[in-house]
Order: sequence, then structure tokens, then C-alpha cells
Amino acid sequence: MVKKGAVLIDVDYRIVQGKTLVRLLLKGKRFFRLYDHYEPYFYLDAPASAEKEIMEAKVENRGRSVGPTRVERARMNVLGKEKDIWKVYCERPYDVPHVSGAMKGHRAYENAIPFGRRYMIDRGLSPFMQITYEREGKFLKKILKKKESAVQLRTMSFDIETYNPKGAPRPDKDEVIMISYEIEGERRVITSKKIDRDFVTVCKDERAMIAEFLRVVKEKDVEVLLGYNSTVFDLPYLKSRADA
Repeated sequence: MVKKGAVLIDVDYRIVQGKTLVRLLLKGKRFFRLYDHYEPYFYLDAPASAEKEIMEAKVENRGRSVGPTRVERARMNVLGKEKDIWKVYCERPYDVPHVSGAMKGHRAYENAIPFGRRYMIDRGLSPFMQITYEREGKFLKKILKKKESAVQLRTMSFDIETYNPKGAPRPDKDEVIMISYEIEGERRVITSKKIDRDFVTVCKDERAMIAEFLRVVKEKDVEVLLGYNSTVFDLPYLKSRADA
């Protein structure tokens, strides 16, 4: 078992061999990931006699017949009153709203919490929290300490401009003509067009321009890329043009 410390950046999950695997994005000297096993669940206000009914509930979701994997009784405060209700576990996070919706006649609670947030709430974690932990290989075994912290991330903002003679640009046909970026006060433009300005880097063609942008990102050791609609448009468009 190895004891380490890092800052938590974000939490998401992946499905691996049918099981939910939590991914923790952390920052030490560099970004890295740790993994944790955690079962998705929701609460169901149903009598103790309803166990068989709950376990037999099935619903179709993404081509699969899904239902609870197991249940247990839990003491909860429901509308200001302490009572025993069911904690219902599911195989995958996106099964939770469907399985809970199949529980006719019983009220479900905490069935719409995004799974990454669910994990952080239950672990008492939040983004940018400093944690001390024990790990075994790539798996988190135990959180020993946690506290709020401030972390500085190397951030670059960027934007692309594309040739679009017929309205919306077509990534299979219309080239990127310009990439602008800003990092730590440095503002530059990379282009394949002939522009004689001191803040412009001119490349021989589109492929060289994209390669130059990637070189700058690597050289500056960028940790966070910021842009307007960049996840949906700019980054996929750059990838399509690089693959063209």
C-alpha cells in the first residue's frame, strides 16, 4: 500500500466488464487518474415486506433488461421523520432513473443525482480538495485526510476560424484557416495565410498549422484548454482536419 497526496480535480466513471468504475482525476506534479469501485443506488420508500417485489422489477434500458442488483434497509430522514426505507443498488449509473421509475406505487429519492457528484457527496469530497490517500496500483484504497486547497492550473484559451463558403463549415471539406491562443499573457495567432504581423506565426499549410498548435500546447505544458463551444466544435473539427 502506497501513501500519497494530490488535489482532486474531477470525478467521472466508466463501465468496465459490466461494472461501474469511478475515475478520479487528480493533480500532483502532473495530472493522473485513480480508480475506485462504487455501486450506483437510490432510496425507495417502501415497506419491509416489499423486498421480493423490488428485486423482481425489470425495465428495458439501452437494449438491456435491468433491475436492482441488491437491496438493504437504511435509516433515513424522510420529510422530517426518521424511518427505515430501502437502499436499492443498480449495475450502472444510467440504470438508476429507469429502475426507480419502474417502482410503481413507491416514492424514490436521490435517483437523479449525477453519479460523479453522488460519489463525491458520499465520500465528503469536492473539486480542488487536497487529499491524502492510500493506493494499491491504480486503485484508491482509503482516503486518510482531506482539506480545501488552492491549485494553479496552466490554462490556455483558444479559438479556431474555418473556411465556410456555404454557411456551416464542413469538416471533411473546409479547412481551418486560423488558430488563436492566449496563455499567461501571451497572445498569438497561427495561420496558413500570409499575414505580416509580429503576433502571427505563418505555416506552409493547414496540416503544419495544426502541428504547430499541438507543439505549443505541449511546450507550454498546458493542463486546461478553454474555449467557447470548443468541446462540441473546435476540438472535433481540428481532429477531423488532422485526419483528413
